[in-house]
Amino acid sequence: MLAQNRLIVFAELNELNNDGYNTILCLGGTNGLELTSGTGASGVALGDMNGYDWTLEGSENNPMDEVINPAGAGMDNTAFTMGTIVTS
Repeated sequence: MLAQNRLIVFAELNELNNDGYNTILCLGGTNGLELTSGTGASGVALGDMNGYDWTLEGSENNPMDEVINPAGAGMDNTAFTMGTIVTS
């Protein structure tokens, strides 16, 4: 499904912004990104990679935009709520 659509990607960096929260970047915000290739790996040893390596390509005016923290708050998912699950 990822390869069939244009994507907007949010990447959280291990870098603190002026408010003391991790910097979050938005990539593909205008035109989207396309998944062009990828691999999966499952390692055995502690230092081995266990995950995915994807290549995303896009054409944007700005390579990336920094997401501004709303009202100086961190991106802690408090604004997101889950809907009610209907079981019948």
